[in-house]
Amino acid sequence: MASQRLAATQSSAKTGILLLNMGGPRSAGEVQEFLTRLFLDRDIIRLPLQHRLGPFIAKRRAPDIVKKYGEIGGGSPIYEWTRKQVGMNAFLASVP
Repeated sequence: MASQRLAATQSSAKTGILLLNMGGPRSAGEVQEFLTRLFLDRDIIRLPLQHRLGPFIAKRRAPDIVKKYGEIGGGSPIYEWTRKQVGMNAFLASVP
């Protein structure tokens, strides 16, 4: 009886895959808002007077970051790479 339950459990077991990332701006227009949220998040970075310093840093850094993203297509590639990883993991999880 126990072996039948084990066999039934094994055949109906599902695989779960959790992918995590911090995201990124998909376009130049999203860079400053993304940086502002990043610098305001105390779980990521702790700054003195964070509610003022975070947006200040984001505003100062945004133009340089926009230029860097411009060199690689205009936005962060993280979204597209994550979509590709999801597709490949879904495929691999379905292979017996």
